[in-house]
Amino acid sequence: MSSSHYPLGKREARTGILPVLIGAVLVVAFFVAHQAWSTGFFTSNFGQFGTVLFYGALALGLTYPFGIPVALNRHFGRRIELAYDISIAIFWTIAAAWLLVVFPLNFSQLTAVVPGPLRFLLAWITNDIGRVLLGAALVGAFAFIPFYALQYLTGSREQSLTRHP
Repeated sequence: MSSSHYPLGKREARTGILPVLIGAVLVVAFFVAHQAWSTGFFTSNFGQFGTVLFYGALALGLTYPFGIPVALNRHFGRRIELAYDISIAIFWTIAAAWLLVVFPLNFSQLTAVVPGPLRFLLAWITNDIGRVLLGAALVGAFAFIPFYALQYLTGSREQSLTRHP
């Protein structure tokens, strides 16, 4: 396939992934540090199920910048891509709902792994703000389920930028 089928050329796509990868490593390292150092950000209610949901949501969110849905569309068609999107939206909905209901997080400890001079960047995030953010994630994830399902069920004929003409 020539690079004319990509929204960006192959070189631009490869260099665009580097900042995403660096950002993902930093975010994961931030939360792993909280767990490893037992800072109190993750409360005793977090557990293994919470770990799977939390880090699973982070990992699945990365499949979009890495082009997994685009590759599914290109190789297997739009319906497979939409089934994938529905699955991700369901997982995110479950993860956000569980995190919101159980709320195994203590945002007063969010800055515990941040160097002193940079703590002000996250110090304003309280448990109430954390709940609002989780609520927004829940609403957003849940809203995508019918959005993708409707496209799947109606057999939307829209061609993505990566489909063959």
